[in-house]
Amino acid sequence: MKVNQIYKEYMVPKNLQEHMLRVAALAEILLKHWKGNKINKKAVVQACFFHDIAKPMKFDLAKQTQFIKSKADIANLVELQRGLKNEYGDNEHQATVKICQNIGLNPTSVRIVNNLKWKNIPRLLDVDDFGSLIPIYCDMRIGPNGILLLQERLNDLRKRTNAENYEENIKNGNLLEKL
Repeated sequence: MKVNQIYKEYMVPKNLQEHMLRVAALAEILLKHWKGNKINKKAVVQACFFHDIAKPMKFDLAKQTQFIKSKADIANLVELQRGLKNEYGDNEHQATVKICQNIGLNPTSVRIVNNLKWKNIPRLLDVDDFGSLIPIYCDMRIGPNGILLLQERLNDLRKRTNAENYEENIKNGNLLEKL
Protein backbone atom coordinates (compact mmCIF):
# COMPACT_ATOMS: atom_id res chain seq x y z
CA MET A 1 0.00 0.00 0.00
CA LYS A 2 1.14 3.56 -0.70
CA VAL A 3 1.54 6.21 1.97
CA ASN A 4 -1.52 8.18 0.86
CA GLN A 5 -3.63 5.00 0.84
CA ILE A 6 -2.59 4.23 4.41
CA TYR A 7 -3.37 7.81 5.47
CA LYS A 8 -6.81 7.42 3.92
CA GLU A 9 -7.44 4.02 5.51
CA TYR A 10 -6.46 5.38 8.96
CA MET A 11 -8.39 8.63 8.36
CA VAL A 12 -5.30 10.75 9.13
CA PRO A 13 -6.31 14.43 9.20
CA LYS A 14 -4.80 16.56 6.43
CA ASN A 15 -2.77 18.75 8.80
CA LEU A 16 -1.18 15.66 10.37
CA GLN A 17 -0.49 14.14 6.95
CA GLU A 18 1.33 17.34 5.99
CA HIS A 19 3.38 17.24 9.20
CA MET A 20 4.50 13.63 8.65
CA LEU A 21 5.27 14.28 4.98
CA ARG A 22 7.35 17.33 5.91
CA VAL A 23 9.24 15.37 8.55
CA ALA A 24 9.99 12.68 5.94
CA ALA A 25 11.07 15.30 3.39
CA LEU A 26 13.45 16.95 5.86
CA ALA A 27 14.85 13.52 6.75
CA GLU A 28 15.45 12.80 3.05
CA ILE A 29 17.36 16.09 2.71
CA LEU A 30 19.52 15.34 5.75
CA LEU A 31 20.14 11.77 4.63
CA LYS A 32 21.13 12.91 1.14
CA HIS A 33 23.99 14.84 2.72
CA TRP A 34 24.74 12.36 5.53
CA LYS A 35 28.48 11.67 5.97
CA GLY A 36 28.41 9.67 9.20
CA ASN A 37 28.00 5.96 9.91
CA LYS A 38 25.87 3.90 7.52
CA ILE A 39 22.14 4.43 8.07
CA ASN A 40 19.21 2.51 6.62
CA LYS A 41 17.83 5.57 4.81
CA LYS A 42 14.71 3.82 3.56
CA ALA A 43 13.78 2.73 7.08
CA VAL A 44 14.32 6.25 8.45
CA VAL A 45 12.09 7.87 5.83
CA GLN A 46 9.46 5.16 6.18
CA ALA A 47 9.36 5.72 9.95
CA CYS A 48 8.93 9.46 9.39
CA PHE A 49 5.92 8.90 7.12
CA PHE A 50 4.03 7.20 9.96
CA HIS A 51 5.62 8.39 13.23
CA ASP A 52 2.47 10.25 14.39
CA ILE A 53 -0.23 8.10 12.79
CA ALA A 54 -2.02 7.53 16.12
CA LYS A 55 -1.65 11.15 17.30
CA PRO A 56 -5.32 12.00 16.59
CA MET A 57 -6.31 9.88 19.60
CA LYS A 58 -4.92 12.65 21.84
CA PHE A 59 -5.99 15.70 19.82
CA ASP A 60 -7.77 18.38 21.81
CA LEU A 61 -10.84 18.89 19.62
CA ALA A 62 -11.24 22.53 20.67
CA LYS A 63 -7.72 23.31 19.46
CA GLN A 64 -8.15 21.37 16.21
CA THR A 65 -10.59 23.95 14.85
CA GLN A 66 -7.58 26.02 13.78
CA PHE A 67 -6.69 23.21 11.36
CA ILE A 68 -10.00 21.46 10.74
CA LYS A 69 -12.77 23.81 9.74
CA SER A 70 -15.86 21.78 8.86
CA LYS A 71 -18.20 20.21 11.39
CA ALA A 72 -18.14 17.01 9.34
CA ASP A 73 -14.35 16.80 9.63
CA ILE A 74 -14.54 17.38 13.39
CA ALA A 75 -17.18 14.61 13.60
CA ASN A 76 -14.83 12.34 11.62
CA LEU A 77 -12.05 13.15 14.08
CA VAL A 78 -14.29 12.20 17.01
CA GLU A 79 -15.03 8.90 15.26
CA LEU A 80 -11.33 8.38 14.55
CA GLN A 81 -10.41 9.01 18.19
CA ARG A 82 -12.99 6.53 19.39
CA GLY A 83 -11.88 3.92 16.86
CA LEU A 84 -8.17 4.29 17.68
CA LYS A 85 -8.78 4.01 21.42
CA ASN A 86 -11.09 1.00 20.99
CA GLU A 87 -8.59 -0.77 18.75
CA TYR A 88 -5.28 0.18 20.38
CA GLY A 89 -5.94 1.47 23.91
CA ASP A 90 -5.09 4.89 25.33
CA ASN A 91 -1.31 4.94 24.85
CA GLU A 92 -0.63 6.94 21.69
CA HIS A 93 2.99 5.78 21.33
CA GLN A 94 2.12 2.09 21.70
CA ALA A 95 -0.77 2.55 19.26
CA THR A 96 1.57 4.13 16.71
CA VAL A 97 4.01 1.22 16.99
CA LYS A 98 1.18 -1.33 16.63
CA ILE A 99 -0.20 0.47 13.57
CA CYS A 100 3.26 0.54 12.00
CA GLN A 101 3.51 -3.21 12.53
CA ASN A 102 -0.01 -3.73 11.14
CA ILE A 103 0.69 -1.79 7.96
CA GLY A 104 3.80 -3.86 7.35
CA LEU A 105 6.67 -1.49 8.05
CA ASN A 106 9.99 -3.28 8.14
CA PRO A 107 11.35 -4.11 11.62
CA THR A 108 14.02 -1.39 11.43
CA SER A 109 11.37 1.26 10.70
CA VAL A 110 9.23 -0.03 13.57
CA ARG A 111 12.25 0.14 15.91
CA ILE A 112 12.90 3.73 14.80
CA VAL A 113 9.25 4.64 15.42
CA ASN A 114 9.46 2.99 18.83
CA ASN A 115 12.54 5.11 19.65
CA LEU A 116 10.90 8.31 18.43
CA LYS A 117 10.40 10.01 21.76
CA TRP A 118 12.19 13.23 22.51
CA LYS A 119 13.09 11.98 25.97
CA ASN A 120 15.16 9.21 24.29
CA ILE A 121 17.70 11.64 22.83
CA PRO A 122 20.40 11.23 25.53
CA ARG A 123 20.21 7.41 25.36
CA LEU A 124 20.28 7.39 21.56
CA LEU A 125 23.24 9.80 21.54
CA ASP A 126 25.11 7.47 23.91
CA VAL A 127 24.76 4.58 21.45
CA ASP A 128 25.20 6.70 18.29
CA ASP A 129 21.80 5.63 16.92
CA PHE A 130 21.56 8.33 14.27
CA GLY A 131 18.97 6.31 12.38
CA SER A 132 16.63 7.06 15.30
CA LEU A 133 17.96 10.54 16.05
CA ILE A 134 17.39 11.97 12.57
CA PRO A 135 13.58 11.45 12.69
CA ILE A 136 13.46 12.92 16.19
CA TYR A 137 15.41 15.96 15.03
CA CYS A 138 13.18 16.39 11.98
CA ASP A 139 10.05 16.04 14.13
CA MET A 140 11.45 18.66 16.50
CA ARG A 141 11.89 21.12 13.65
CA ILE A 142 8.63 20.72 11.71
CA GLY A 143 5.72 22.80 12.99
CA PRO A 144 2.18 22.98 11.65
CA ASN A 145 3.21 25.21 8.74
CA GLY A 146 6.78 24.15 8.02
CA ILE A 147 10.29 24.29 9.41
CA LEU A 148 10.81 26.21 12.64
CA LEU A 149 13.79 27.00 14.79
CA LEU A 150 13.96 24.54 17.67
CA GLN A 151 12.94 27.15 20.25
CA GLU A 152 10.01 28.29 18.06
CA ARG A 153 8.81 24.71 17.67
CA LEU A 154 8.97 24.00 21.38
CA ASN A 155 7.17 27.26 22.18
CA ASP A 156 4.49 26.37 19.61
CA LEU A 157 3.99 22.93 21.13
CA ARG A 158 3.85 24.36 24.62
CA LYS A 159 1.15 26.81 23.55
CA ARG A 160 -0.92 24.35 21.50
CA THR A 161 -0.58 21.19 23.56
CA ASN A 162 0.42 22.24 27.07
CA ALA A 163 3.46 20.04 26.44
CA GLU A 164 4.83 18.26 29.44
CA ASN A 165 8.59 18.01 29.86
CA TYR A 166 9.13 21.39 28.21
CA GLU A 167 12.47 22.04 29.94
CA GLU A 168 13.66 18.48 29.27
CA ASN A 169 12.71 18.86 25.59
CA ILE A 170 14.71 22.11 25.34
CA LYS A 171 17.73 20.45 26.95
CA ASN A 172 17.49 17.35 24.74
CA GLY A 173 16.84 19.36 21.59
CA ASN A 174 19.87 21.51 22.26
CA LEU A 175 21.99 18.38 22.77
CA LEU A 176 20.85 17.10 19.41
CA GLU A 177 21.36 20.39 17.60
CA LYS A 178 24.99 20.59 18.77
CA LEU A 179 25.91 17.64 16.57
